[in-house]
Amino acid sequence: MSPEIWLWVAVRSALVFTGMFAVHSLLFRAPARQRRRLLLLGFATALLLPIGLLIPSHQRLAVEQDLGVFRLVSEVMPFSPPNASKPPQLQLGHLPETHTNWLGVLLVGAWALGFLVFALRLTVGTLAARRLLCRARTDELGLRYSAEVATPMVVGVFRPLIILPAASGAWEAERLRAALVHERAHVKQHDGLALALARWCAALYWFQPLAWLCLRRLRYECEVLADEAVVDAGLLPSQYAGYLLGLARQFVEIPGTIAMATRTSQLEQRINSLLRARTTQSSISRGIAVGLTLLFGASSACLAAVSFKNEQSASKPVQGGDARITSIAQNLARQLRFEWSATRVALVIVSAKDGSLLGYIDDQPGQAIVPASTLKPLVAAVALDQGVVSTTERFGCGNGKRAYPDYTLKDYTAFGDLTVGEILAVSSNIGASRIFDRLSPEAFRSGLSRFGIQVPEARPGTFRGATVGMGQRGVTTTPVELARAYAALANGGVSYATDPANGVRAVRAETARAVLEMLENAVSGERSTGRGAQVPGLRIAGKTGTSDAEHVLASFVGIVPATAPEYVVYVGVQDPAGSGSGASVAAPAFARLATQLMSH
Repeated sequence: MSPEIWLWVAVRSALVFTGMFAVHSLLFRAPARQRRRLLLLGFATALLLPIGLLIPSHQRLAVEQDLGVFRLVSEVMPFSPPNASKPPQLQLGHLPETHTNWLGVLLVGAWALGFLVFALRLTVGTLAARRLLCRARTDELGLRYSAEVATPMVVGVFRPLIILPAASGAWEAERLRAALVHERAHVKQHDGLALALARWCAALYWFQPLAWLCLRRLRYECEVLADEAVVDAGLLPSQYAGYLLGLARQFVEIPGTIAMATRTSQLEQRINSLLRARTTQSSISRGIAVGLTLLFGASSACLAAVSFKNEQSASKPVQGGDARITSIAQNLARQLRFEWSATRVALVIVSAKDGSLLGYIDDQPGQAIVPASTLKPLVAAVALDQGVVSTTERFGCGNGKRAYPDYTLKDYTAFGDLTVGEILAVSSNIGASRIFDRLSPEAFRSGLSRFGIQVPEARPGTFRGATVGMGQRGVTTTPVELARAYAALANGGVSYATDPANGVRAVRAETARAVLEMLENAVSGERSTGRGAQVPGLRIAGKTGTSDAEHVLASFVGIVPATAPEYVVYVGVQDPAGSGSGASVAAPAFARLATQLMSH
């Protein structure tokens, strides 16, 4: 889980509780019923805030551009700076990187532990109160008595019942009547349900001190309203105060109940409030009190709705998009955000025939991405089209290492000799660097520009050039540009990225067909990284990628069906929880999307 998501909830809950406390303080001379409504509104808003966890906080994807300071992003192992005695080992490959957000894990663990403690306390208290109710004696009038309680109380949330002390049978009639009126007022006001929701809300936000203070104030307002009901029934405030003081001396708090008596400090406040209400008029009119409550409620609702607004704007259908396809993409994006706690989800569906946009969902539209290994098929296509490599040629990947003057490039295992298609299937970095070395800087840049991808200048035979050729260091594009680049492979080598009206030939038709076959093997092959993208009954072509420029970006670009391409789909999931990668996150997501696209 991303720490930003927890910060989102912590900050907004703090604002809600601070506002609730401040407005309640302003209404200290308003009717108790109005103050109680304000507090309940605040707790209800706070309970809705965790819905924001389903929708990630949106953050700009930072991409390293400064080539003077070395920073390389990879699919498997981050770069370690060199030392004077031994070149560093840089491992880049297609296996998932263990990218655990330890700060997020610690935050989740600390919150869960605190919530578990308070939730256990609430549960134990509820069960104890229920057992107390079961042991209580019922008389012929239906009143319940218990020798285990010293003060009248209400037990239960949805079906609250009143329990009286066993000694209340000897009370005078007026005192017993006051107790019954007080407790029945709690039942009528549904205070059991109100306080239960507030207690669970405070347990949810146990780290917010104001949550507990507001809970205490809600309990106070419930008691004040019940006290007013007793005085309204005809009992003198001074006489009633004497009854309360007598009960307070015997008060023992029982969790899960609403006792008539409270601690002495709170009891003094209740009596003062009762006397003030009967001897003075409120200094705040009803209209002002209602206005302040509505203002607080509207502000809290806007605060809770911020994330929903962001999601809706990010999920707005693009001009010219297909409504059915966009709806499918919207639903999948929502699921991916929830399943992977992603800070960004990008789904692009373009026509395989001309690259026209059919569906586009992106939490950060237009923001750059690092293509990583999804660039390798395009580099291979340029090299094949230039004739500097062939489909049958085998490239030595040795023992999984390639040494440069300052750095050592590694695969996750020793592959030996591989063809171009096998290099793409297993996503060999050493093999990709061999292909890149065959291209001149001019051929490399101009070839990818015809696909609509702009890359920095890089020389063959260098470590920096190899990382550029693998779609890492200094290479940025957008999800739409990358999807349209693959559309050129799907439609016979014609790219509509630079000239949407007429198209530009990026590679020869035979080159596009050859690379398309390689991408199909990159999904169906036994050692292929894209196996998660397989769809029963369909032939799929595509390539995985995993980059880590501050934010992990698990991606997959796929073509469906590979035999007669209709759609090109880009799937990007940023900061997936756990060890998510292109192979484990994006490829299976593509399979779900492709299944729905082809179900019409």
